[in-house]
Amino acid sequence: MKNIFKNYKYKKNLIAYSGGLDSTILIYLFIKNKKKIRAIHIDHHQNETSYIFTQHCKKTCKKKNINLIIKNIYIKNIQKYGFESIARKLRYKKIIKCLKKKEIIITGHHENDNIETIILSIKRGSGPLGLSGIKKIKKFKKSKIFRPLIKIKKKYIYKLAKKKNINYINDKSNENIKYDRNFIRKKILPIIKKRWPYFKKNILKTSKLCNEQNILLKYFIKKEIKNIIIDYNKINIFKIKYMNKIILKNILIYWIKKNTKIIISKKIIKNIKKNIIFNKKKIYKKINIKNFEIRKHKKIIYITKKNKNKIKKIYWNKTKIPLILPYNLGFLILDKKKNKKKIKKKKKNKKINIRFYKKGKFNQYNSKKKINIKKIWKKFNIPTWERKNIPIIFNKNKFIKIINKFNINKFNINKKIFYISWKK
Repeated sequence: MKNIFKNYKYKKNLIAYSGGLDSTILIYLFIKNKKKIRAIHIDHHQNETSYIFTQHCKKTCKKKNINLIIKNIYIKNIQKYGFESIARKLRYKKIIKCLKKKEIIITGHHENDNIETIILSIKRGSGPLGLSGIKKIKKFKKSKIFRPLIKIKKKYIYKLAKKKNINYINDKSNENIKYDRNFIRKKILPIIKKRWPYFKKNILKTSKLCNEQNILLKYFIKKEIKNIIIDYNKINIFKIKYMNKIILKNILIYWIKKNTKIIISKKIIKNIKKNIIFNKKKIYKKINIKNFEIRKHKKIIYITKKNKNKIKKIYWNKTKIPLILPYNLGFLILDKKKNKKKIKKKKKNKKINIRFYKKGKFNQYNSKKKINIKKIWKKFNIPTWERKNIPIIFNKNKFIKIINKFNINKFNINKKIFYISWKK
């Protein structure tokens, strides 16, 4: 275990501390190697022993002068979702909320955990990504998860605890074979080991090979996707329509994961092909993937967040101050480099207003002509769902301009030229 901190650069560490053997060994190793740590204990409230675990963690951390955070979770609908799955999601949700800036999550996963995970992936029918197993370090939300013990066998962790007389609690729930992991550990692996002593070693070999395949797949997909992508969330439909089915499938998986962090199922892929890519009708269905939508507009497939914008009008009374737009659409700001003279506006003046997805004909500001906003959308080939998120500048009820997100926008209001930027 000497090399687990080789080239270790992280200064802030939050250890997921259960009070059991693996997380207690983590506490010992981090203190021994003089690493800055905090600990977090999640009380699942599943039985009467949860209180004993919490008190043990408190006592240990107090003795070692470690800042300990205690959080509670209460799990419902166990039969519907499965205890292990829902518990893991709730644990990480609590941990993420407690993270400090530049702090990473440390967990006690070891080699045996990795083998169990790979077997569970086989059970679920996973591909190379699932069979790659548990990574030593992984990006997670805005942080990272580091697993220093992932290449260490459980027996060596036991030996270290015995040698150093490290005090920890045995979790009796680890004996309950109703949980899949325990069933694999207690029932399946002993039988396999007896028949094939080299099985565990070969499982890890398979995992390594799958990881290599996954790296190669990513490399070639990244190369291929450069030719078909228009923008990060837009794909040219004609460049994927006649692709090999396997290549198309993997491009869709990669592209959607890159934009949403969601790994899509075979059912969703089939749905995208049928209703988006190969749909010859003029009316196209949208495909919902959690908070995202996949749509088709002319020759392009889009992936966007679900549009919740219901704001009709916002007044910009104080133009000196940036105007924050709703639904995380960013803000409008006067460009200081371009605007040499400040615009003087009365506090109660409700002339300048911002609108979204406005239809119809409007008089133009500083002109006698009327303009049909729909024609502007069509001219710039902007899909209907994107129009709801693009701000339009009005002076009272007179149209000035549709804001262009990528340029400085020039305006003439009250015979004064000024410039506005739309930033996110």
